[in-house]
Amino acid sequence: RPFAGARRLALRVHPLAVLALLVVCVTGLDAWWLDHFRRGYPLNTDESAYIKIAFDYAAGWRAHGPSGLWQAFVDQRSQAPLVPLAAVPIALVHQGILPSFGVELGFLALLGLATYGVGRELAGRWFGVLAAVLVLALPGITDFTRVFIFALPATAMSMAAIYALIRSHALQRTRWAVAFGALLGLCVLTRTMMIALVPGALVAAAIQVAARREGRARGTRNLVLGVTAGCGIAAIWLVHSWSVVTDY
Repeated sequence: RPFAGARRLALRVHPLAVLALLVVCVTGLDAWWLDHFRRGYPLNTDESAYIKIAFDYAAGWRAHGPSGLWQAFVDQRSQAPLVPLAAVPIALVHQGILPSFGVELGFLALLGLATYGVGRELAGRWFGVLAAVLVLALPGITDFTRVFIFALPATAMSMAAIYALIRSHALQRTRWAVAFGALLGLCVLTRTMMIALVPGALVAAAIQVAARREGRARGTRNLVLGVTAGCGIAAIWLVHSWSVVTDY
Protein backbone atom coordinates (compact mmCIF):
# COMPACT_ATOMS: atom_id res chain seq x y z
CA ARG A 1 0.00 0.00 0.00
CA PRO A 2 2.38 2.70 -1.18
CA PHE A 3 -0.17 5.52 -0.77
CA ALA A 4 -1.59 4.50 2.60
CA GLY A 5 0.39 7.16 4.44
CA ALA A 6 -0.75 9.84 2.03
CA ARG A 7 -4.36 8.75 2.51
CA ARG A 8 -4.08 8.93 6.30
CA LEU A 9 -2.52 12.39 6.07
CA ALA A 10 -5.29 13.55 3.74
CA LEU A 11 -7.88 12.40 6.25
CA ARG A 12 -6.21 14.39 9.04
CA VAL A 13 -5.71 17.64 7.09
CA HIS A 14 -8.80 19.62 6.23
CA PRO A 15 -8.93 20.81 2.59
CA LEU A 16 -9.95 24.31 3.65
CA ALA A 17 -6.80 24.59 5.75
CA VAL A 18 -4.72 23.66 2.70
CA LEU A 19 -6.67 26.13 0.57
CA ALA A 20 -6.16 28.92 3.11
CA LEU A 21 -2.43 28.20 3.27
CA LEU A 22 -2.27 28.17 -0.53
CA VAL A 23 -4.03 31.53 -0.87
CA VAL A 24 -1.89 33.13 1.84
CA CYS A 25 1.33 31.86 0.26
CA VAL A 26 0.43 32.92 -3.27
CA THR A 27 -0.80 36.37 -2.31
CA GLY A 28 2.15 36.83 0.01
CA LEU A 29 4.59 35.91 -2.75
CA ASP A 30 2.96 38.37 -5.13
CA ALA A 31 2.97 41.09 -2.48
CA TRP A 32 6.71 40.50 -1.93
CA TRP A 33 7.32 40.61 -5.69
CA LEU A 34 5.39 43.86 -6.09
CA ASP A 35 7.29 45.48 -3.25
CA HIS A 36 10.69 44.42 -4.60
CA PHE A 37 10.20 44.82 -8.34
CA ARG A 38 7.44 47.37 -8.92
CA ARG A 39 8.12 49.97 -6.27
CA GLY A 40 9.04 53.09 -8.22
CA TYR A 41 8.67 51.23 -11.53
CA PRO A 42 6.86 53.13 -14.33
CA LEU A 43 3.23 52.27 -14.99
CA ASN A 44 1.96 51.27 -18.41
CA THR A 45 -0.72 53.37 -20.13
CA ASP A 46 -3.69 51.36 -18.86
CA GLU A 47 -2.41 51.26 -15.29
CA SER A 48 -1.90 55.02 -15.24
CA ALA A 49 -5.46 55.64 -16.42
CA TYR A 50 -7.06 53.18 -14.00
CA ILE A 51 -5.12 54.32 -10.93
CA LYS A 52 -5.94 57.92 -11.79
CA ILE A 53 -9.63 57.01 -11.70
CA ALA A 54 -9.15 55.46 -8.26
CA PHE A 55 -7.38 58.60 -7.03
CA ASP A 56 -10.15 60.80 -8.49
CA TYR A 57 -12.72 58.74 -6.60
CA ALA A 58 -10.70 59.06 -3.39
CA ALA A 59 -10.27 62.81 -3.90
CA GLY A 60 -14.02 63.17 -4.35
CA TRP A 61 -14.59 61.37 -1.05
CA ARG A 62 -12.03 63.51 0.77
CA ALA A 63 -13.55 66.72 -0.59
CA HIS A 64 -17.27 66.06 -0.14
CA GLY A 65 -17.75 62.61 1.36
CA PRO A 66 -20.19 60.18 -0.30
CA SER A 67 -21.66 62.87 -2.54
CA GLY A 68 -18.19 63.74 -3.84
CA LEU A 69 -17.45 60.10 -4.53
CA TRP A 70 -20.76 59.73 -6.34
CA GLN A 71 -20.07 62.79 -8.49
CA ALA A 72 -16.64 61.47 -9.43
CA PHE A 73 -18.26 58.11 -10.19
CA VAL A 74 -20.85 59.72 -12.46
CA ASP A 75 -18.32 61.92 -14.24
CA GLN A 76 -16.12 58.94 -15.12
CA ARG A 77 -17.89 57.25 -18.03
CA SER A 78 -15.15 55.62 -20.06
CA GLN A 79 -13.88 52.69 -17.93
CA ALA A 80 -15.56 50.05 -15.80
CA PRO A 81 -15.57 51.39 -12.22
CA LEU A 82 -15.45 48.44 -9.83
CA VAL A 83 -11.68 47.98 -9.53
CA PRO A 84 -10.95 51.71 -9.03
CA LEU A 85 -13.79 51.83 -6.49
CA ALA A 86 -12.28 48.88 -4.65
CA ALA A 87 -8.99 50.79 -4.44
CA VAL A 88 -10.59 53.82 -2.78
CA PRO A 89 -10.40 52.48 0.83
CA ILE A 90 -6.73 51.72 0.29
CA ALA A 91 -6.09 55.20 -1.13
CA LEU A 92 -7.87 56.83 1.81
CA VAL A 93 -5.71 54.95 4.32
CA HIS A 94 -2.39 55.01 2.48
CA GLN A 95 -1.76 57.37 -0.42
CA GLY A 96 0.52 56.04 -3.12
CA ILE A 97 0.52 53.91 -6.21
CA LEU A 98 1.90 50.62 -4.94
CA PRO A 99 -0.68 50.06 -2.17
CA SER A 100 -3.44 50.18 -4.81
CA PHE A 101 -2.13 46.87 -6.16
CA GLY A 102 -3.57 45.27 -3.05
CA VAL A 103 -6.87 45.23 -4.93
CA GLU A 104 -5.41 42.74 -7.39
CA LEU A 105 -4.28 40.52 -4.52
CA GLY A 106 -7.79 40.56 -3.09
CA PHE A 107 -9.28 39.45 -6.39
CA LEU A 108 -6.60 36.77 -6.65
CA ALA A 109 -7.77 35.37 -3.32
CA LEU A 110 -11.38 35.48 -4.54
CA LEU A 111 -10.38 33.59 -7.68
CA GLY A 112 -8.72 30.88 -5.60
CA LEU A 113 -11.75 30.48 -3.35
CA ALA A 114 -14.23 30.45 -6.23
CA THR A 115 -12.14 27.93 -8.16
CA TYR A 116 -12.04 25.69 -5.11
CA GLY A 117 -15.80 25.99 -4.80
CA VAL A 118 -16.41 25.01 -8.41
CA GLY A 119 -14.02 22.06 -8.19
CA ARG A 120 -15.56 20.90 -4.92
CA GLU A 121 -19.06 20.96 -6.37
CA LEU A 122 -17.96 19.00 -9.44
CA ALA A 123 -15.69 16.36 -7.94
CA GLY A 124 -15.11 16.81 -4.21
CA ARG A 125 -13.06 18.92 -1.81
CA TRP A 126 -9.57 17.71 -2.68
CA PHE A 127 -10.28 18.13 -6.37
CA GLY A 128 -11.29 21.69 -5.52
CA VAL A 129 -7.91 22.21 -3.86
CA LEU A 130 -6.16 20.79 -6.92
CA ALA A 131 -8.17 23.06 -9.22
CA ALA A 132 -7.24 26.10 -7.11
CA VAL A 133 -3.56 25.11 -7.20
CA LEU A 134 -3.58 24.75 -10.97
CA VAL A 135 -5.41 28.02 -11.59
CA LEU A 136 -3.37 30.11 -9.17
CA ALA A 137 -0.17 28.66 -10.67
CA LEU A 138 -1.04 29.70 -14.23
CA PRO A 139 1.57 32.13 -15.62
CA GLY A 140 -1.18 34.35 -17.00
CA ILE A 141 -2.79 34.64 -13.58
CA THR A 142 0.56 35.53 -12.03
CA ASP A 143 1.27 38.15 -14.70
CA PHE A 144 -2.10 39.86 -14.39
CA THR A 145 -1.91 39.89 -10.58
CA ARG A 146 1.14 42.12 -10.82
CA VAL A 147 -0.39 44.86 -12.98
CA PHE A 148 -3.20 47.25 -12.11
CA ILE A 149 -5.63 46.31 -14.85
CA PHE A 150 -9.03 44.65 -14.95
CA ALA A 151 -8.30 41.20 -16.42
CA LEU A 152 -7.77 39.33 -13.14
CA PRO A 153 -10.73 40.91 -11.32
CA ALA A 154 -13.01 40.09 -14.24
CA THR A 155 -11.80 36.49 -14.15
CA ALA A 156 -12.41 36.25 -10.42
CA MET A 157 -15.94 37.66 -10.67
CA SER A 158 -16.73 35.32 -13.56
CA MET A 159 -15.58 32.29 -11.59
CA ALA A 160 -17.63 33.44 -8.60
CA ALA A 161 -20.69 33.73 -10.87
CA ILE A 162 -20.12 30.20 -12.19
CA TYR A 163 -19.86 28.93 -8.62
CA ALA A 164 -23.15 30.61 -7.71
CA LEU A 165 -24.82 29.09 -10.77
CA ILE A 166 -23.66 25.60 -9.78
CA ARG A 167 -24.81 26.11 -6.19
CA SER A 168 -28.23 27.24 -7.42
CA HIS A 169 -28.94 23.68 -8.65
CA ALA A 170 -30.30 24.76 -12.04
CA LEU A 171 -31.67 27.95 -10.43
CA GLN A 172 -33.87 26.08 -7.96
CA ARG A 173 -32.30 27.93 -5.00
CA THR A 174 -33.47 31.51 -5.04
CA ARG A 175 -30.61 33.06 -3.05
CA TRP A 176 -27.93 31.46 -5.19
CA ALA A 177 -29.81 32.35 -8.38
CA VAL A 178 -29.97 36.00 -7.32
CA ALA A 179 -26.30 35.85 -6.34
CA PHE A 180 -25.50 34.46 -9.79
CA GLY A 181 -27.25 37.37 -11.49
CA ALA A 182 -25.73 39.93 -9.13
CA LEU A 183 -22.23 38.61 -9.77
CA LEU A 184 -22.80 38.84 -13.51
CA GLY A 185 -23.77 42.46 -12.98
CA LEU A 186 -20.55 43.00 -11.08
CA CYS A 187 -18.67 41.33 -13.93
CA VAL A 188 -19.92 44.07 -16.24
CA LEU A 189 -18.78 46.72 -13.77
CA THR A 190 -15.38 45.02 -13.50
CA ARG A 191 -14.48 45.15 -17.17
CA THR A 192 -16.47 46.66 -20.03
CA MET A 193 -15.80 43.82 -22.46
CA MET A 194 -17.63 41.45 -20.10
CA ILE A 195 -20.85 42.72 -21.67
CA ALA A 196 -20.04 40.43 -24.59
CA LEU A 197 -19.44 37.39 -22.33
CA VAL A 198 -22.33 37.62 -19.88
CA PRO A 199 -24.93 36.32 -22.38
CA GLY A 200 -23.09 32.98 -22.54
CA ALA A 201 -23.59 32.42 -18.82
CA LEU A 202 -27.25 33.39 -19.09
CA VAL A 203 -27.77 30.95 -21.98
CA ALA A 204 -26.16 28.20 -19.89
CA ALA A 205 -28.51 28.99 -17.01
CA ALA A 206 -31.54 29.03 -19.31
CA ILE A 207 -30.58 25.64 -20.77
CA GLN A 208 -30.34 24.18 -17.27
CA VAL A 209 -33.82 25.44 -16.44
CA ALA A 210 -35.32 24.22 -19.72
CA ALA A 211 -33.76 20.77 -19.33
CA ARG A 212 -35.48 20.10 -16.01
CA ARG A 213 -38.64 18.01 -15.89
CA GLU A 214 -39.68 19.45 -12.55
CA GLY A 215 -39.19 22.91 -11.10
CA ARG A 216 -39.10 24.65 -14.47
CA ALA A 217 -41.46 27.40 -13.32
CA ARG A 218 -39.39 28.02 -10.19
CA GLY A 219 -36.19 28.07 -12.21
CA THR A 220 -37.68 30.52 -14.70
CA ARG A 221 -38.80 32.81 -11.90
CA ASN A 222 -35.38 32.68 -10.26
CA LEU A 223 -33.67 33.34 -13.58
CA VAL A 224 -35.80 36.46 -13.99
CA LEU A 225 -34.91 37.52 -10.43
CA GLY A 226 -31.22 36.95 -11.11
CA VAL A 227 -31.28 38.89 -14.38
CA THR A 228 -33.14 41.71 -12.65
CA ALA A 229 -30.54 41.86 -9.88
CA GLY A 230 -27.70 41.85 -12.39
CA CYS A 231 -29.27 44.53 -14.57
CA GLY A 232 -29.94 46.67 -11.52
CA ILE A 233 -26.32 46.49 -10.41
CA ALA A 234 -24.90 47.11 -13.88
CA ALA A 235 -27.32 50.01 -14.44
CA ILE A 236 -25.74 51.95 -11.55
CA TRP A 237 -22.95 52.84 -13.95
CA LEU A 238 -24.22 51.94 -17.42
CA VAL A 239 -27.27 54.23 -17.33
CA HIS A 240 -25.12 57.34 -17.55
CA SER A 241 -22.25 55.70 -19.49
CA TRP A 242 -24.07 53.70 -22.15
CA SER A 243 -23.29 56.03 -25.07
CA VAL A 244 -19.57 55.94 -24.29
CA VAL A 245 -19.61 52.17 -23.73
CA THR A 246 -21.40 51.44 -27.01
CA ASP A 247 -18.90 53.56 -28.92
CA TYR A 248 -16.10 51.61 -27.23
